[in-house]
Amino acid sequence: MTAKLAYIQDVPFDLDENPITVGNGKFLATMQYEGRILGSRNGPRISGYIQDVGTGAGTETTLQVRNATTGRDYFDTQPAFRVDDADANNGATLYAGTLRIEPTFAQGDVLALDVDAVPGGADAALGTVYLTCEFLRAVD
Repeated sequence: MTAKLAYIQDVPFDLDENPITVGNGKFLATMQYEGRILGSRNGPRISGYIQDVGTGAGTETTLQVRNATTGRDYFDTQPAFRVDDADANNGATLYAGTLRIEPTFAQGDVLALDVDAVPGGADAALGTVYLTCEFLRAVD
């Protein structure tokens, strides 16, 4: 009989562009096992920090996590680095957005972090986003 071992791991996406530009499938991660993106009462388990949030009051770097294998978007309200949330060094933490129901993926699926919008100054740069996932691994 095969059982499934569950474990939790952060999947990192490095936004290593200076400046960050709009585009789909720019940052990719292949899922080693089947699983799901975790959520909580306070929102999904996605976090991140951008070193330079950019300029343009009221604007943001808007992200989407998409299953590139199936074409499914995982967020109804997209995660974003907001210019108006900049700290003293012009960095910012990620606003988490709203996770869709059943944020699952299969073993071998490729998750893509898409950049759907950038600040008005088009000068946001260098960040990291972490997606907390539960993985299910078959064990004998």
